[in-house]
Amino acid sequence: MQKHRETGHLVALLILLPGLFGLLAGQGCHSEKSARDEAHEVLERIARLDPNAPLDVRRAAIEAISALPVTHEDLQGLRTVCLAAHRGLLEAEVTQAGVRTALASDAPPSQDALAALQAKMQQAAATLATAQTALSTCEKLSRDATVRYR
Repeated sequence: MQKHRETGHLVALLILLPGLFGLLAGQGCHSEKSARDEAHEVLERIARLDPNAPLDVRRAAIEAISALPVTHEDLQGLRTVCLAAHRGLLEAEVTQAGVRTALASDAPPSQDALAALQAKMQQAAATLATAQTALSTCEKLSRDATVRYR
């Protein structure tokens, strides 16, 4: 009787194992497909960020990428770097435009205002330099992810 029970358990195990392996293999393929789909979505949206687009369009695109659910760590890093780059470019452009507008007014700025505008331009230049460095990193990470998730 004991041998029949052990044999029955062994047969049940042998029947269940292929199904379990199939399920695990399917999940691995699903996970790989999921990562590839996620990578394509992130990469496509980042590629569509146009530095020449109107400011409100760029802000909306940046926020949409920021809200995009990303579960894979390397893609999260890619998104973080790319968002930092594009946010920095946008911030520098907005600051520079504000300074140009202030300087274009009919009345010349006071010495204090001029010093504040100069400080804003220096900050914008620093932000721009940081953003350009991040943009280079973003482009490299994007190329690497494109190859990896083909």
